[in-house]
Amino acid sequence: MAKVCSLKGSFCATGGFNESGRIDGPTWADGPEPVMKLRHLEYFVAAAEELNFTHAADRLHVSQPPFSKQIQDLEGELGVDLFQRERKGVALTAAGKAFLIDAREILRACDQAMKKAQRISRGAGALAEGFTRNRRRLRRDGRRNARTRVAGRTHRSGHLSP
Repeated sequence: MAKVCSLKGSFCATGGFNESGRIDGPTWADGPEPVMKLRHLEYFVAAAEELNFTHAADRLHVSQPPFSKQIQDLEGELGVDLFQRERKGVALTAAGKAFLIDAREILRACDQAMKKAQRISRGAGALAEGFTRNRRRLRRDGRRNARTRVAGRTHRSGHLSP
């Protein structure tokens, strides 16, 4: 049975599990198991924004040959060309433009998840309980009307104040 799993350092990986819950190996019929990493997405986004592998590699403080190899590995894993190589730089293909939107969202979500975990470990993201107070008001016809008011405001830290 194939399940989604996370291998150390991997962003995406799918493998089969045996009866003891251990990974059996790839379940991909067409080739090797994917091992996309966040680094691949970071490199791709930089290259897509710069439209030049040399400039993107400089921006990320890595040398250009390994940078280009990572982009090629990503394209090979996806089975699509993300860039159209030109004499001076590169251009995004239609698949590359679509992948760029998702890659940015994934990187943003990972960044938010790390920040959230750090806030919670510092105690700043703890949930606080509030209370409500019922106030009765007279309606124009003389009958009482229940109204609920939240007593307090929520601050960024999640704590309530009066």
